[in-house]
Amino acid sequence: MSDINESVIVECPPERAQAYLLEHFKESADSRGQAMLRLTSTVGPEAGSHVTIKRDATATFAPASGAGGLEYQVLIDWAPTTKEPLPKFSGVFRVQWEEDYGQCRLVLEGHYDPPLGVVGKAFDAVVGHRIARDTVTTLLEQLRLDIEAAHRKETGKG
Repeated sequence: MSDINESVIVECPPERAQAYLLEHFKESADSRGQAMLRLTSTVGPEAGSHVTIKRDATATFAPASGAGGLEYQVLIDWAPTTKEPLPKFSGVFRVQWEEDYGQCRLVLEGHYDPPLGVVGKAFDAVVGHRIARDTVTTLLEQLRLDIEAAHRKETGKG
């Protein structure tokens, strides 16, 4: 099992960020409550030759019960939509308070099992975990942009 824990600062109060995060997934959900995610990762040096990998995944999400205090939580699971040997992910978004009330930290932490047994674990150790971390970082950055845009629109600042 491989663990992921990445975060990004969002220019939005935490309770609004959680609401925007839930709205983001609900808007793209189908009648079964599943949303499509476009997962993207760039492998290789930015200045040199690199490869961008894009895959679709089906995601389910739900607010976590019992969360509170200085963070809000949204559970998320996703699985690839293709038959390619890609991992399923299970985790939680944490919307955490920052010292500046107008900001919050959006964290995505969770885990996945590399597919293909021993071969998959070896691939994960060499490059797969780097791809997974970049995928999560890219997703967090996309969500940050969406949340900030929704907040600017709501507050009339954009």
